[in-house]
Amino acid sequence: MASSPLSVQSTIVSMASTMANMASSLVISSDESMTSMVKPIASTIENIASTIVALSETVSCISSVVSDMASTIANMATTMTNLASIGGEKGHDIAAIASSIAVMSNTIVRLLSRAPSPIPSSTTVPSSTMNVSTTTNTPLACECSSTESTKLKSNVSLNLNATYSSTTSLPTRTECKTKCSSSSNPTLHDTSITKPILRVTAMHSSTSTSSLTTSPNTRTVPQSVSAYPTPSCCVLGQTKHTASLSSNTTPSLATLSSSFQATGSVVSLWNGVRTIKILDSIGRRVLHDILLWGTPKKSLSEHFDQYLSHLPKESTSNYHKLSSVRRRFNKTDLQQIANDPSCASFDISLLWKCIKVACEGMAEDSDSCWHTAIPQVSSDAKMEHFISAIKRCRNDVYHGTLEMSDRDFLQTAAKLRLIFIGALSAAKHKYNRSDAELTSKTQWVEYNLDEIAQEILGENDLITFCGDRLKQDLTHEVNDSLKIQFQNAVNIDPMAFLVGVDLRLHVQKVFTKVRVRSGDRHGEGTLINYLDLITVAKNDSKSGMPQVLLVEGVAGSGKTTLLTMVTDEWLKLEQDRFFKGLDQYDVLLKVQCRDRAITTFRSLLEKHVSSVFLKYRNLVLPLIKKCNVLILIDGLDEANEDSERLLTDILEEMKGVPGCTLLCTSRPERTSIFSRRIHFKFNISFIELLGIPESSREKFVRRYHEEIKRQTQGVYDTEALVQKVQELRGRELFMLPLNLVFLTWVYHHKPSAVTTTTTQSHLYHIVHQLSVEKLLDRLEHHPMSKARDRRDLERCIRECLDTIYHESILAFAEERLTLNKNAEDNIRTSCITQGLPPSELLSAFFCLKATRTYLGMQEQYSTPHLGMQEYYAALHIVNHSSMANASGSIRDVLKLTLNALDINLSMFQNVLQHVAGLLHILNSSVSEVVSVEVVDLLQESGVRCRTQWLDLVEDTGAAPMVLRRVAHHFMISSDGDEIVVTDDRIGSYTALLPHLPSDCPIRVNITNDLEGLEELLRILTRHTCKWLFLHPFYRDPREEVAFNDTLKLLLPRCFLKASCFYEVTECFW
Repeated sequence: MASSPLSVQSTIVSMASTMANMASSLVISSDESMTSMVKPIASTIENIASTIVALSETVSCISSVVSDMASTIANMATTMTNLASIGGEKGHDIAAIASSIAVMSNTIVRLLSRAPSPIPSSTTVPSSTMNVSTTTNTPLACECSSTESTKLKSNVSLNLNATYSSTTSLPTRTECKTKCSSSSNPTLHDTSITKPILRVTAMHSSTSTSSLTTSPNTRTVPQSVSAYPTPSCCVLGQTKHTASLSSNTTPSLATLSSSFQATGSVVSLWNGVRTIKILDSIGRRVLHDILLWGTPKKSLSEHFDQYLSHLPKESTSNYHKLSSVRRRFNKTDLQQIANDPSCASFDISLLWKCIKVACEGMAEDSDSCWHTAIPQVSSDAKMEHFISAIKRCRNDVYHGTLEMSDRDFLQTAAKLRLIFIGALSAAKHKYNRSDAELTSKTQWVEYNLDEIAQEILGENDLITFCGDRLKQDLTHEVNDSLKIQFQNAVNIDPMAFLVGVDLRLHVQKVFTKVRVRSGDRHGEGTLINYLDLITVAKNDSKSGMPQVLLVEGVAGSGKTTLLTMVTDEWLKLEQDRFFKGLDQYDVLLKVQCRDRAITTFRSLLEKHVSSVFLKYRNLVLPLIKKCNVLILIDGLDEANEDSERLLTDILEEMKGVPGCTLLCTSRPERTSIFSRRIHFKFNISFIELLGIPESSREKFVRRYHEEIKRQTQGVYDTEALVQKVQELRGRELFMLPLNLVFLTWVYHHKPSAVTTTTTQSHLYHIVHQLSVEKLLDRLEHHPMSKARDRRDLERCIRECLDTIYHESILAFAEERLTLNKNAEDNIRTSCITQGLPPSELLSAFFCLKATRTYLGMQEQYSTPHLGMQEYYAALHIVNHSSMANASGSIRDVLKLTLNALDINLSMFQNVLQHVAGLLHILNSSVSEVVSVEVVDLLQESGVRCRTQWLDLVEDTGAAPMVLRRVAHHFMISSDGDEIVVTDDRIGSYTALLPHLPSDCPIRVNITNDLEGLEELLRILTRHTCKWLFLHPFYRDPREEVAFNDTLKLLLPRCFLKASCFYEVTECFW
């Protein structure tokens, strides 16, 4: 008759249970009984090994594994037979072998929980002298709930003394449904509940033959044990997890691993947690009982410190013998004492201290028994030895490694069992407690130790009992892993496409002071030191709320470089850091919004710290939430579909984590959108990057150019570049770090190209032209193109560039910096068509960046900077064939290119700014229609403030048609009626003021004698100034003042008279 695979499963599980019982017996047996026990146990193991071999032949999927285990078990049996002749001296070795048996039995349970192949009708099992009777709850193949099906009992009686045929009758699916529907659920503390045990009892007869009989594999909890309640730490939530080697349910592999995978590292953590639970529940309970026995006059409602203060002088405790220092409790101790007069919640260290100080009849503090190990001779062991051993075990576990092998755990559990029982026994004799009380407490210790040893743990157990310890270990391992990854992330190379070589510029060598404004609302706030940026989160924090720092800045303002600097600061030792507030965080994580394939916070951790994740599994996220975490999120404005989902998940996961701070960077137009997504449980602060202050620009270009010269053997004088920057003072354009970087590289390659009239579009244009020239130089020496004429190469490059511009505007519309496969293929095809090497073209205008994709980390061609991509997109519009016609329309080009009926102009604002500048750089005869259209499109895209209109005036070279249209929008901007003229806008206002109404209110505040000031003052004579401050013309009012002719014409048109002018000047001098 064919046997069910579940019969095989039940059989092997029962044998595994038997091995577990024998293992426990070996661990707890005394030296005297060991010799008589080892021989029959060894014989039984041999029989079990033979049985496993027979079964493995019928279950092919586990054949080799079980056969190997059977062979090993047989070898252990031989070893134990030899040890038996030696006697009790080898107890530790036998315990180690027993530990291995338990591990193997656990493995058998896990293997057999999988669906095995059908087996033949019968299996012959070698005879044995052991009778085993088990009651198991075997999971059945039914459609009822797993909870109910696992409670359906199937009695399986195994008689290994005869031939065994695995024909155990199992209920059908219909029968299972019926029984499940009528089964009841016993309560956890019902005294009739069967409990698994790990114990073997040796039965000695009067004859020379000793027979070994196991106690039943399940038993009814004795009333004495039930009355001594199970500690709460053994019950987590609503469910009691007691599935084990000899459990009354056969666990599946999924149940055994819980939410963990069955890896050695996690199993070893389980063993560490079990040990902590044993100490924290049983060890504390034992010490608490001893404290109560040793302080019989203390009531449960009396605080411990009060009890000590009322101790009479005749007390035999150590309290009056100790100095005030030796009996002093620390702040943590006093807090526990104040919170719990019963002392039941005291930790082991405090209980040990209380016993030492308050219990009657204790050895003096100087006695060696408090500090030495338990003597080998039992008669020499004192209670002080045992309770101090419990404290030392606690210290070893809490301050040592959590990972513990199965063998080490079983040895530790056996050792603790002896220590606990020894402590209770010694206390019983010292304080004359009854035998019945000792028996009750000993049974409770043994029973609950078995329970904890067999318990299947989950992440909640690990977090509850050793969360702080695990958090500390995890943060060290996460940081060690991340710091290796971050080593290369602190080097910047923004101009690799132009240089043609890989320059690794350390961020510390080029970073300089930046202006930062902080506030609670967008566009508002006060200036702060950039080194205090991180502290804004803590200074503005509301109780218990995670923080979001939204760092906004225009293209090229240094947002990514700032985060790179923070990362580099994180790598330093705490005492070497310049950024304040980093020491408050345990972990630093980074998110690149341009990356793909990561959509959840969990997957982010799994990708970046994979080795740590393999070890901690489901613990990683809960432990990270216990840490103070700083998450750097770079480029909200570059987010794609995947990173949007990641950001949403981060916000959801971290919304209740007070120690979390998100430091996000974005262009201004995206910060307001993102802030609306943020959960109300986050506290939001806005940070605005205003660029490099004028006083630091010279330092920046000097350091940057010197580093470039060092790595490229440059020849141009750095101080000549610094002089150029001094001539450009007052130009708001060069407060942006990226523009200063471009300026430095332009000077490095072509100093004559740097002029005082350089605009942003002009700067981008020069950089692009340098890239083309360097490409031409390389192509003239390339094997594929060196035979061709330079003019022919220029024509071919222009054809390829048209493809690059087209793919750039498509990528920009899709909000990606990287070239996808289709875009790269199109560019390569264009190069091949023109007979040019694709790799040379791609490296001239793009850079390779490591980007996370669904295929892992890959190098992809990417536009060096979003600003460059916008410039390439603008070139596509300007060079489009339809723009050559007088009726050409920018809007139509966008619609045609993007194949869209409507265009979101707000995202094309910077592109249109470049279009306006390029139209006047590349085409000297721009039609009035196009000039007006580009200004109107900018207004439609969201340009509102006067600063943006003044930027447009500079970029277009103050073209008359542009000026007239800008003047129309300028006076209806959101900045109010008053116009403020400052040093950095002298040129723009000199060009624009003639087109503005003469009665518009103007305030003038000039602090330097700059080029163009005389012309500005001349134009101002046709306007009315509300306020005038001219620092270069200041004279002491007590001296004769010499006004030039322009000022003589200007002053009468000011609201302020000459005398008032002097007074105002003095006030602001």
